[in-house]
Amino acid sequence: MNRVYLTVSDVFNMAFATFKANALFLIVVTVLVGMIGGVASSPQQIFQMFLEPAIQKQEWGTVASMAGLMGVFGFIAFIVASFFEMNRIKILLNVYDGIPADYGDLFKNFDKFFNFLLGYLLYSLIVFAGFLLLIVPGIVWAIKYGFTTYLIVDQEMSPMEAIRASGEMTRGYKMDLFVMGLAMGGIMIIGFLACCVGALATTPIVNLMWTDCYRRLIPVEHVEETFIPAGY
Repeated sequence: MNRVYLTVSDVFNMAFATFKANALFLIVVTVLVGMIGGVASSPQQIFQMFLEPAIQKQEWGTVASMAGLMGVFGFIAFIVASFFEMNRIKILLNVYDGIPADYGDLFKNFDKFFNFLLGYLLYSLIVFAGFLLLIVPGIVWAIKYGFTTYLIVDQEMSPMEAIRASGEMTRGYKMDLFVMGLAMGGIMIIGFLACCVGALATTPIVNLMWTDCYRRLIPVEHVEETFIPAGY
């Protein structure tokens, strides 16, 4: 297999061209997903308000109850976030590939969600475990298995198949993807410095950059048709 060259400029230019062709749609999707995630996590924040005074007063029964409720609603928020993350990835892939997408796509793929949830949870646990091992393994594993969710959505792989395939895809490209991640982080910082409003544009651009990396690295045998990115 010929080596794929991942340069920040090439990936950014492709992502930016795709964003320009679909700017309003992608910004609205970003806002909707953010709002839904905020609503889903709001019960945790409410219980947090009651938890801190209870700790100060040493009301341990209340502390245990609030902590339990935070755990339950935290997991519910994770499930909700996972569902919209799944559909957000599908939208990004469709937009990148030049396939029509609309807001209704945020509420589809219920039949694929359980598989995605398991894969997303497995990926999150792997990365979390890596960060417990002095941070560096977490960064390496986050990159190595970073296409797991894309493979589940795009290729309908099982979680374990996607984990293995992502490991194969990123072999020899971890440093390239690390540099790409730094560039993406810098772009996000610029967006937040622009009174946070800029993040509405930089978020989908960064997401499309990762999507572009995925499309460049996925083996040809997994691609069922020739993809023509929007804007090109």
